[in-house]
Amino acid sequence: MGQIREELDQLSKLRYWTRKAIPEALPERFDFSEQMEAQENKRELEQIMDSAVEAVTQLADEQQPVAEAQDREQKHNQERQ
Repeated sequence: MGQIREELDQLSKLRYWTRKAIPEALPERFDFSEQMEAQENKRELEQIMDSAVEAVTQLADEQQPVAEAQDREQKHNQERQ
């Protein structure tokens, strides 16, 4: 009976120190969820920025032939004068 009591006391001490030490050693769950949300927001922002860059690039590519035609027309008009 004494040995069982000693083991229970030892387990009780382990539980106490585990409960006391682990929360201090590990990041809080709240911080973890904030970090995950920040990473998700960063990913979404990167996707939005990539889409915006792609849209601007595509628009520039579509307008490039028009700009080149206008340049040729201006040169032609200057030569005619």
